[in-house]
Amino acid sequence: MDLVVTETLFVQLRSYLRESRGSVMPLVALTLPVLMSLSGLGVDASSWLMAQRNLQTAADAAAMAGAWEAGRGFQDKVNYSAEKEAVNNGFVDGQGSIAIEFSEGNGSSVTGDNVEVVLRQDVPVFFLRLLGRESITVEAAATAAVTRVSDEFCILSLDRSQDGALKTSGTVDLMMPDCGIAVNSASDRGMIVNGNVEITVQDVHLSGEYVITGNSAELTYEDLVVGAPPILDPYEDLEVPAFAACTSASIKKPLKITSSTTLNPGVYCGGISASGNNTITLNPGTYIMAGGSFDVSGGGSLVGNGVTIILTNGGGSSGTTSTTYGQFNITGNRSISLTASTSGTYEGIAVFQDRRAPSNTAQGNFLTGGSTVVVDGLMYFPNQELNYGGSVATSTSGHCTRMIANTVIMHGTPFIGNDCEGRNERPIGNPVIRLVG
Repeated sequence: MDLVVTETLFVQLRSYLRESRGSVMPLVALTLPVLMSLSGLGVDASSWLMAQRNLQTAADAAAMAGAWEAGRGFQDKVNYSAEKEAVNNGFVDGQGSIAIEFSEGNGSSVTGDNVEVVLRQDVPVFFLRLLGRESITVEAAATAAVTRVSDEFCILSLDRSQDGALKTSGTVDLMMPDCGIAVNSASDRGMIVNGNVEITVQDVHLSGEYVITGNSAELTYEDLVVGAPPILDPYEDLEVPAFAACTSASIKKPLKITSSTTLNPGVYCGGISASGNNTITLNPGTYIMAGGSFDVSGGGSLVGNGVTIILTNGGGSSGTTSTTYGQFNITGNRSISLTASTSGTYEGIAVFQDRRAPSNTAQGNFLTGGSTVVVDGLMYFPNQELNYGGSVATSTSGHCTRMIANTVIMHGTPFIGNDCEGRNERPIGNPVIRLVG
């Protein structure tokens, strides 16, 4: 009896287990579409997230590239560079859209220039195809801004191709450890270090390359960059001030100085010519050499505090009366001390030559006095050569010497004051770009 009962219970239990296993199949059949749907959505979601991340990278790169062009003054290249970098970073042209908006900042300082890029890309889907969707659209946006221009350089040669756009001649001892040299010439001999030379600078920035010639030359720097983009001229928008045109007769008669003299600001038709052993004092203000040069030779001294010397032709605003443009020539054994204007349009500029002046290399500019030469401010010759030399000042602290010229030749032991922190002059350097959105 016990055996029969036990066998019966076993049969019933086995039947129950069979029925329980059978009930799983309907459940699986019901939940499998849901599981497959979730898996498909997961694949589509992963694909979307990856596309979104890649598209954001492309948008960031595009905005940075566009802002870089804006910061260098090439607004017409903003769209091209932004689109190119978007494609280089994964954006597929023809499978979406790209919108680029450029907002111009405050002119020459370029601070505030913004480039906003919005990318939209169609991304293929997998599971959603079952619902009739071939793709989904992802979007990414980025904004880059030119926040400022780095202040890195005290000497900038603007010529884009010439050999020796910046070069040394003879015995040169140049010490400016807190400032740099930039040469925009793409030549493999763009900077030539020649002679008995010892140069110590912070950075050397070359669009081409440099060579060292001669038996004794030493170039010491913290950082050297070759094949670099040209540095922009921060004063390319600054013009000569308006003034009444000179007559042809007055242009032929420069002011001649042979004894100690104090001069006042104004327009000097025909320029100024000083010689002899004397003291020349320039009262603060702007001195316009119209149709003639600022030509000083001999001994003694030349002192000007808070001055700007402008070299142009005699035509006033029209520039038509005379085709002769003023040069800047200080030679001899005269002690020179020039400090730039401290306010106004020409703040920080000691010497400013009209950019319309001809580029004939025979019409160079010279500041090569054999005695102490100190220029506290910018010397600007955008279309001509500057020959700079002289002796180092006894005290170099508190001075900031900068020069921008088409080409530059260094002589002797020139003083380059590189105590430029906190000055209000326009900085010479590369634009600083950052993402702001």
